[in-house]
Amino acid sequence: MLTAGGPATATTALTSLVDDDGAALFTDGDTIRIRNVQKGGIDLPDASFVVGTNGSTLGDFATFLQDLAAIDTSLTTTDGQTPGVTVDATGALVVVSNAGEPNAISIEASDIRNETSGRLPFSFTTTPATGEGVSTAMIVFDSLGNPVEVRLRAAMESRDESGVVWRFFVESTDDTDPSPLLGTGTLSFDQNGQLVASTGTDITIDQADSGSATPLSFSLDMSDVTGLNFGNDTSSLVLATQNGAPGGTLIDYGIDGDGILVGTFSNGRTQQYGQLALATFRNNEGLSALNGNNFEVGINSGDAQITAPRTQGAGSIISGSLELSNVDLSREFVNLITASTGFSAASRVIRSADDMLQELLLLAR
Repeated sequence: MLTAGGPATATTALTSLVDDDGAALFTDGDTIRIRNVQKGGIDLPDASFVVGTNGSTLGDFATFLQDLAAIDTSLTTTDGQTPGVTVDATGALVVVSNAGEPNAISIEASDIRNETSGRLPFSFTTTPATGEGVSTAMIVFDSLGNPVEVRLRAAMESRDESGVVWRFFVESTDDTDPSPLLGTGTLSFDQNGQLVASTGTDITIDQADSGSATPLSFSLDMSDVTGLNFGNDTSSLVLATQNGAPGGTLIDYGIDGDGILVGTFSNGRTQQYGQLALATFRNNEGLSALNGNNFEVGINSGDAQITAPRTQGAGSIISGSLELSNVDLSREFVNLITASTGFSAASRVIRSADDMLQELLLLAR
């Protein structure tokens, strides 16, 4: 990159940059469009930089690219370089990735264009990232049940006779900070590939103006991770389980043997809403019968002892089943015979009345 006076520096205003013919490359308000940039072979989101709004100097644009690529500048690479996007002595942008193939930044001059003029204004020098690594994506959920994508990139940091140390980087494009980098941590394995220590597993994502609680905080449980391979073998990281879920609606409910009312939601989650209670009595025979199968506390029944099912002698709940008959059969048969006899007697009265009316009609003739 050049200015009228020579090579550009980080403090050079973008509007002062010129091409080989001395023509200005930018004016205030120009939109610089960034497309097709990859990190670890995975496309990064497209982005736009407006000259004079998002920054005014070449260093501002370098920082913008650095944030877009989620480069951690606090660490050094295996060959002692400091990761980041800087301006070299010729005015070119130098991109140094974090260690490990999953962190390798792939960017070309054609990936960045001045949308206003259509020109390709920048030149780049990219340092290849070395070292084995793995990458995985996962979904976490905010307080409203909205999905938030998180990516974890891990690369081997060191190894010696005591074991291997891997460093991981956590990123999320849903983070509202300038950089999607959420944090970094380490996984330490012994000689048998068993995890002995982990750091940096508590993660927060800022979600300003999203309507949900911010920051979104969660923890990575690495306890089931075993030694990641390096060399000819490949490793993988997979999210096995999580305790978050998207929003859902109640679609069904059930009652178990303990009387607990459990609701089932469309997102596959369940939730307990309450528990049915049962009453026991010292003398069940002392209850006073009401109509149907209803009883109330009697003089000799004792007070009701309210308890949960399957405790203190109370029975269990059988959900979705019909109750077997518990009526007094002898009493019901007596009632049946009484009703039948009454019906028969009533019919005879009606017949006798009919006979008397017929006799009256005959006398009238």
